Amino acid sequence: MEKLSKKIQSLREECEAATLRADTAEASVKVLTESQMDRDQEIVSFQNKVALLEEQLDTAELKLREAKVAADEDELTRSAHDELVRKVQVLEETLETRELELKETREQLRTVDVKAEHLERTVQKMESERDESDARYEELNQKYLATKAEFEATIKALDDM
Repeated sequence: MEKLSKKIQSLREECEAATLRADTAEASVKVLTESQMDRDQEIVSFQNKVALLEEQLDTAELKLREAKVAADEDELTRSAHDELVRKVQVLEETLETRELELKETREQLRTVDVKAEHLERTVQKMESERDESDARYEELNQKYLATKAEFEATIKALDDM
């Protein structure tokens, strides 16, 4: 009788431990899901920034082409030509700056993609562990219920005697 009671207590403790592990895993999955959503938002933000920078790059390239055409047409006026050359230089510097920013943004996007893939693998692993924990919990619960029924049958048999 005492062994059965200890066994039931042991099974209850195992069930509680499994429940605690499952709760911990669920909380961890939730945190990772939120983190993944943050990363997805960050990716969208970077994509928008890349699109904006590409648009600015196109605008800068268009302005550069326009400035060069104007410089060729206005060679008669030296001061106007010098001014346009300065504008072209500024635009080229801006273009170089934008290209560097675009490169950095693309690298950050690649890094975020790698991190997102890593997090997805981690989430999949944790979901697998959670599923295993759930299956173990169900198995232990069934064993507990079977043991409980057997215990009650034994008690009833003892009471009948």
